[in-house]
Amino acid sequence: MQGESTIIDKVKAWVAPTLFSLIAFVLWNDISEMKADVKKLVAESEYRRAKEEQMEKDITDLKNAVYFGKKSVTSYGINKKGERTEKKVPIDFIHTETIQFRRNSKPLIES
Repeated sequence: MQGESTIIDKVKAWVAPTLFSLIAFVLWNDISEMKADVKKLVAESEYRRAKEEQMEKDITDLKNAVYFGKKSVTSYGINKKGERTEKKVPIDFIHTETIQFRRNSKPLIES
């Protein structure tokens, strides 16, 4: 009986630290991988933010070049009575309407 208990105690003495070491290694490996992923995502986020800021600046420059710095343009149309209408439309409204139209439009040729 005593021989069996000493063998079991020796096995427990080796198995417990081995399991703890294995679990610690797996956790350390996972944490290191997550840390690398977070660094990568932060770098991509910074790149995208800088790119978006540059694109917004380019759009503002293009609007100023095309509309000569005007804040609005005159939109001409014909109402249901056949009369000519004029309406001041802000430049930002034109831009957002164009984007909405493109998002909601369907392709001309469906494959």
